[in-house]
Amino acid sequence: MSKFINNVSNSMRTAGFQVRKYSPEIMIGVGIVSAIAGVIMACRATLKAKPVVEEHKKRIEAIHEAYEDPEVNYSEQAKNKDVTKTYAYTGWQLIKLYSVPAALITLSFASFLGSHKIMSDRNMETAAAAMAFSTMVKGYRERVAEKIGKDEEGALWIKPTREELMKAAEEAKADDDVKSKKRRNKKDPYKPGVYARIVDEACPFWDPNPEFTLWGLKAAESTANNLLETRRFLFLNDVYDILGFERTQQGSRVGWIYDPAILHKIDFGLYDMRDPMKARFLDGSEPNVIIDFNVDGVILNKLPKE
Repeated sequence: MSKFINNVSNSMRTAGFQVRKYSPEIMIGVGIVSAIAGVIMACRATLKAKPVVEEHKKRIEAIHEAYEDPEVNYSEQAKNKDVTKTYAYTGWQLIKLYSVPAALITLSFASFLGSHKIMSDRNMETAAAAMAFSTMVKGYRERVAEKIGKDEEGALWIKPTREELMKAAEEAKADDDVKSKKRRNKKDPYKPGVYARIVDEACPFWDPNPEFTLWGLKAAESTANNLLETRRFLFLNDVYDILGFERTQQGSRVGWIYDPAILHKIDFGLYDMRDPMKARFLDGSEPNVIIDFNVDGVILNKLPKE
């Protein structure tokens, strides 16, 4: 029974994310259908409105004829009252005829505007992500240039010829195994990613004793991995919720896809020794720590079907 409930819950959650993924296209479709239906119903209402207008004219003429007939005891006050009632009745009949078409056309405009807003927000997210990636690449190139020189670093970004590739392959094979290993293990200075967060007094998992904070973060990491295994996918915002951080727009798009071959796929990077702050946190001399998230990237297009 529990497995059935989990499957139903996962299916509903996946369906919800699929709807959110294609929400601009859905809203445009709703807008087009609503506009067409509204115009058709407005045309039909216009045909039905013709008799209503003609009946209105007849009533007004009858009221004026009765008022002008000296043999009829019909005061001006009574005439004005009947004219007002006639206009109110006719107006109400027209409102009933045109209310549905007006609502459909209003829904059409609202759908188009909503779709435009969603696409604008996504474009802004894409631009922000591209800018962040560009900044990271620029910083990486600057660090490489400091290590090997600006000219050599610039040459790395020039597309090599086939001969150069063959020569580089031969030189790589001729390198000493020990030197190759050292070169592969050489790491760049640590720089937090765009999704990183700092665990300090504002975080519910923070404790003045770094060891207690570490236990809490490992428990949160384990909880996130359990959720990933249950749901088969997990968004970064879900992990932010566990840790007590505010959600972000990007956090609703990036995350992890479950892989049974990888145990504990979600990693907060607590033992990344490139970060001096983490080293001090682990030895107990620093109460705060920066945690980063090894997301798979945007997963909206990778959500499991079931």
